[in-house]
Amino acid sequence: MGSKPEKEIGLNIGMLKKTVLTIEKLCPNFLFVVLPTGVKVCSLELAARLPLINGY
Repeated sequence: MGSKPEKEIGLNIGMLKKTVLTIEKLCPNFLFVVLPTGVKVCSLELAARLPLINGY
């Protein structure tokens, strides 16, 4: 995204905060969020080896 990770982290935290606040308003029984880590990097690193690329 850029050369300043602090800016990207701030944007990501802001988006997550807005998302959670919206969900809390719409879903009173909302309890938790699961945040997978490494998805962005893993999908880029392993893209050539994914079976879906071969039409499976």
